[in-house]
Amino acid sequence: MRGDDPITIEAHLRIKEGVAEMVPGTTMDFWTFDSGIPGTMISGRVGDAVDFFLHNPEDSRMPHNVDFHARDRAGWRGGQAGHSTGSSK
Repeated sequence: MRGDDPITIEAHLRIKEGVAEMVPGTTMDFWTFDSGIPGTMISGRVGDAVDFFLHNPEDSRMPHNVDFHARDRAGWRGGQAGHSTGSSK
């Protein structure tokens, strides 16, 4: 169990591209982080630092990027995050 002092979190996400058949005869290129959709959740506390590394293999067909979003973990319910209309936090 960690203490209260801030820590540095080292996070690595690896791009993996693929092709999926969406409906018979129709395919779509897609990409994942560490073979998952969505990618791995990176959790920290206020004051922690995150050293983030995005690994895009040489055989990738396209460039990739990541969008970061902060969220209070207590607000996650069944994989969905949000607040009721008119609420704030």
